[in-house]
Amino acid sequence: TRVLWWDERWIYAEQRFTRNDEVVAIVISKGGLLMGAKLLPTLEWVPGLPAIVDRPEQPESVSSLQQLEKALRW
Repeated sequence: TRVLWWDERWIYAEQRFTRNDEVVAIVISKGGLLMGAKLLPTLEWVPGLPAIVDRPEQPESVSSLQQLEKALRW
């Protein structure tokens, strides 16, 4: 698992699953943390994130995931 990118509300991560050194699945996920009904700002629940991982430019995989999510909304 590795952090791909984050914004004020979400962390996007990639998980790779391997078997015998071959990648058999790749998952890109979007996660946040709720406190009650409120979505906490990312740096409030992971305050040291910028010190752990440099925030890169937004990768195309995250942009594509955001576009897909937007398209799936009713």
